[in-house]
Amino acid sequence: MAHQQCTLPVWPAPKNVESKTPGGTFLPIERLHLPGNSVAAATLDTTLHLEILHDKEFNVPCRGFLMKAFERFKTRAFSKPFLYREFRYKGEAPYTDSNFTAFYSVPRSELNQLPQIAALTIVVRNNEGWCDDTNEGGGNIRPEILGSGPQNEGYRTVDESYEISVYLSSESTSSQTRSNIQIVSASPVGALRALSSLGQLLHSVPIDDQKDSSSVVTLGICPSRTTQAATSTYKALFLEDAPLHAWRGLLVDSARHFLPLKDLKRLVSGLEALKFNVLHWHLADAQSFPFVSKTWPKLSEKGAYDPIHGVYTPEDVAELVRYAADMGVRVVPEMDVPGHTSSWGVGYPELTIRCPKEVHEDWWGNRRVPLSLDEHGVDIETLNPLKNFTYEFIEALFINDVFPAFPDPFIHVGGDEVFPRCLQTSPEINLWMQSKGLGRTNFVKELQGMFEARLMTILKKGNKLPVMWNDVLGMKGQENLPKGAIIQWWNGGNGVPQQAQAIGADVIASLGWYLDNVGKSWVDFYNVKVPAGAVGGEACSWGEHSNHLNMDQRIFGRGRLAAVAERLWSQTAADRPNPTTIKRLGATLCRINQERDIGAGPAYPDFCAPLRVHDSDGLFESHNVNSTSGTVTQVYESKKNPFEYGETPQLNENWTLIISSIASFQILAFFLKKTRKHFRNSA
Repeated sequence: MAHQQCTLPVWPAPKNVESKTPGGTFLPIERLHLPGNSVAAATLDTTLHLEILHDKEFNVPCRGFLMKAFERFKTRAFSKPFLYREFRYKGEAPYTDSNFTAFYSVPRSELNQLPQIAALTIVVRNNEGWCDDTNEGGGNIRPEILGSGPQNEGYRTVDESYEISVYLSSESTSSQTRSNIQIVSASPVGALRALSSLGQLLHSVPIDDQKDSSSVVTLGICPSRTTQAATSTYKALFLEDAPLHAWRGLLVDSARHFLPLKDLKRLVSGLEALKFNVLHWHLADAQSFPFVSKTWPKLSEKGAYDPIHGVYTPEDVAELVRYAADMGVRVVPEMDVPGHTSSWGVGYPELTIRCPKEVHEDWWGNRRVPLSLDEHGVDIETLNPLKNFTYEFIEALFINDVFPAFPDPFIHVGGDEVFPRCLQTSPEINLWMQSKGLGRTNFVKELQGMFEARLMTILKKGNKLPVMWNDVLGMKGQENLPKGAIIQWWNGGNGVPQQAQAIGADVIASLGWYLDNVGKSWVDFYNVKVPAGAVGGEACSWGEHSNHLNMDQRIFGRGRLAAVAERLWSQTAADRPNPTTIKRLGATLCRINQERDIGAGPAYPDFCAPLRVHDSDGLFESHNVNSTSGTVTQVYESKKNPFEYGETPQLNENWTLIISSIASFQILAFFLKKTRKHFRNSA
C-alpha cells in the first residue's frame, strides 16, 4: 500500500508523516476548514482510556508521570475544545448566513460515519531510571535526568523521539474498539512530546442538528488518494518525530521584575506545548535578588524588591522544578557573576565594588533626562574578584542553597558585561593592575580569567557544568574551561561559535532571538539559522519592560517564540516560511490561548474562539459531559446574540445597568448642550 507525505497542523513540524485512507470514510476538507490539509478521520470517545506497556523485560516505568500527562491531554481535548478559523479571501462571492452555518457545523449523519477511538496505548522502549517508581516516588520523573552531561558522542539529553500510529476500523460502530492510537517512545519524555503533537490533531466540530447544538472532538488526518479495503482495521496515520537540537530553551528574567510562581508555571505549560525542554531562569541581577538563601539570608532580605512578597522560597523553587519536570522541561538557574551583582552588595557590602558616580553617569550622562537604557546603570557594579571572601561566599551559596534546589547538571554563571570603568574605581584593583604591569585596556580579561578559574573549582565540587555568555571568550585561561561547558552566543560576529568550539566548548545560539526586541516579527525569528555544530539555542525575554501583566504577549504573542521552537525542533522546517507555515502558526497560537490560558496575541488576522470553560463571557458555555451510550463528547451550547438573530432580548441586571448608563449619559449631554447655549447667548 502506497504512502503519501502530507501536512498536518502540528507545530513544530514533525519529521515524517505517512497516511492511508479508506474510500468514503472521510469528510470533505471544504466542510471543516481546518488548518493545513487535514480532515476529520475519527471522533474521540470521552471514555478514552490509557494503557501503558513496555517491550522489554522490566517493570512498566513512569506510570505516575505518564498518567498525569494523559489526564492533561484529556482535559485539553474535552474540557477546552479547539475552535479556530483562518482568514480566507472570499473574492466576489457573497458571504451569506447559510455559508456561515456550513462554515461552522457538520451534519450528525456525516459524523456518525466516522470511526470512534476509545483507547490510547503508550509503549516505552527503555527503562534507564527515568523515574522514581517506588511507592513513595509515585512514578514521577527525576528532574536531574532531563539534562545530561557530555557523552562520548557529544552533548545530549534524554531521548525525545516518538512514533504515533492511528489504527482505524472502517466496520460498524460495534467494532469501534479496533480503532485506537499507539505511541511508541524511547523515553517517557518522548511520549509527552507525542501527546503534544496528537493534541494538535484534535478539533471541536459543531454538529448541525436541530435538536441540540452539541459538538464532537474529531481527530484530523491527511487525505489520501490511496484507498484501503473497507472491511479491515488499518493504519490510517504514522507520524515519526525527533528533535533536531538537544537544547531548546527560553530565558525568563524575574530579577528586573518579579514574576509570581503561578505565572512561571503557566509559562512552563506553554513551553511544553511548543516542545521546549529548557527554562533558563535568570534568577538574580543587579536590580534584585529574589532567591531566598538560608546560608546568606540578607541576600533576599535586603536585595529583593520585597522580602515577603517578592521572593522565591526553597518550597517555591521545588514546586516549580517539580512542575517543569512533569512537563519535560529542565530548569537551569542563572546566577550571573561577577558582573550584574549590585543587589548582592546591599545585604553584604564587603562583596561588591561600588561606583555610584559611574552608575549615575551611565544612567544620565550629561542630559537632564535618563538615556534610553537608563535601567542598566547599576549593572556595571561587580563582585570584588580579589577578595577570598568573595569565593567563600559563592561556594557556600552554591553548595548549600543553589545546587540542592536545582538538580539539573548545568548552572548558568553569566560572565557577561564586566565593565572596566567600575573596577578602576577600586584602589585595590589599581594596585593589582600595577603589580601585574597591566594597562587599562587589557586588565579585565586577565582579572576575569582569574575569577572564572576559581569559580570552575566551586562548580566541580558540586558536580555542575557551566553555561556562560560569550563575553568570557578571550579571557586568560579560557582553554581550561571544563569539558562540556556551554557558551551562549548573544552578541559579536558570526565567528563567535567557531571561537567557542575551538576551545572545546559547546554552543547555544541566542543572537537574533531577543523577545524584548519588539520590532522583530515571527518571520525574522524564523529566518535565524542555528550555527553548525551548536547543541541548540534559546530565545531570551529580558525583564526591564516585562512583568506578569504583559509576559504572555511578550513571550508567546505574534508567534515569535513558536518560530524559535520550530527552528530548534524540526528537521523538516522550511528555510523560509511558506503558506503552510502560516496556517499552522495561527492554529498553534490559538491552541495556546484556548488550552493553556496563555494570552498570546495573533500573528495575523484570523478567528480564535474564546472557549475557556471558566470564562462566562465567552462564546460558549460548557455543560456536563453527556456520556449516554459512552460515545458522546463534551457538549457546548452556543450563546447567541439575541439582537443579531431577531429575538426579543431578556434583559438582566447587566443590560439594565448598561441602558441606565446610556440614559444618564444622554441626560448629561442634553444638560451640557443647554448650558453651553445659555453662556453663548449671554456673551
